[in-house]
Amino acid sequence: MTTRNITTLSLITIAILSLNGCGGDSSSTKSSEQSVSSITKLSEASKKHSNTDWEVLTGQITDLDKPEKFNTMLSTTTEKNVALLTNVGINKEEAYAINSDMMYDDLVELDIQKLDEEVTTECQENEICKEEAYASIGLGLGIDKEEAYAMAEEVRGIDKEEAYAIVVNDGLVKEFSCDAGEVKTVQHYGLEDSFSTANGVEPSTPAPHIALVPWIANYPFPLTGYDEVSANRIFAETVKNLPTNVVKGNFYIGFKSNGTALQGNDTMSFGNYANNDVKTIPLNTLNWTTTAAGGTTIFSNSFNNIDVNNSTLLQMVQNSQQFDVVVQDDTSVDFITVATCSKKDPIKEIETVVNKFECSEKETM
Repeated sequence: MTTRNITTLSLITIAILSLNGCGGDSSSTKSSEQSVSSITKLSEASKKHSNTDWEVLTGQITDLDKPEKFNTMLSTTTEKNVALLTNVGINKEEAYAINSDMMYDDLVELDIQKLDEEVTTECQENEICKEEAYASIGLGLGIDKEEAYAMAEEVRGIDKEEAYAIVVNDGLVKEFSCDAGEVKTVQHYGLEDSFSTANGVEPSTPAPHIALVPWIANYPFPLTGYDEVSANRIFAETVKNLPTNVVKGNFYIGFKSNGTALQGNDTMSFGNYANNDVKTIPLNTLNWTTTAAGGTTIFSNSFNNIDVNNSTLLQMVQNSQQFDVVVQDDTSVDFITVATCSKKDPIKEIETVVNKFECSEKETM
């Protein structure tokens, strides 16, 4: 399973620094009976740890100053993690098991028996601060989309019966490497599943300004998302929240045409539709790296080799950390993946967390 370096101190630090001010809303929580069920559900879903193991954790949580808050946090974080895992193709039962086993390891490393001592040290006598600290520990126990994909890759490698048959893009992305000292980030949009609808609707998330472009606004049909295979439609996506300090990147997209080849009148556009800094490429002229993947053809290219009107895609990403993609009108899109290498910026990372922290009047930090 993917390694997660969690420590008591880091979790408490995250919890305290993530508070919006030194106090907060002390809204009511679930009853003890309801909230304790969250640890029971984790125990029932677990595959790696026995009931006895979970009973020890349950006892430690029950002994906390605010066990209801802690259990409510576990329940909320579990549902968020499971939603991410199912979204990348892991069935729900397996998703609950993965989350449960991951949380067990993190909770053991958290050292629950010392939790009240740590929270009291940070919050002193501020009860609201204590409650929010418990709730905010979910930040450390939660997973993000990239971790979910890494876990999905492990599931595919272990149990082919439960995996999708086509996972070619996983291998392509693994081949993308960064230099020493750089951070590799992978963001996935849609799911590589050869246009399967078995995992539900895979919507895209285009920025609002795309729908305002005249030729798109006047199109007789609405914008569509991933796996839509009908003819005469426009697919749109905005790749966003890319890292700062990107030094290189690679773009991957899975296509399937309704014809025997990419249609001569179909195009893909890159750039920023908000200021019309967009480059349109006829799909039948694409000279990109291609990889066959069942019913999908994966096209990939370096950011530095993809032009927009006034620069390259790499330069655009360095300036704005996002870009728009539009495909029309008979070529279907299975997924989009973006892999980047960026320089570390520890000061900015610290500022992002610390700037959320404020103290009320008459309080000191």
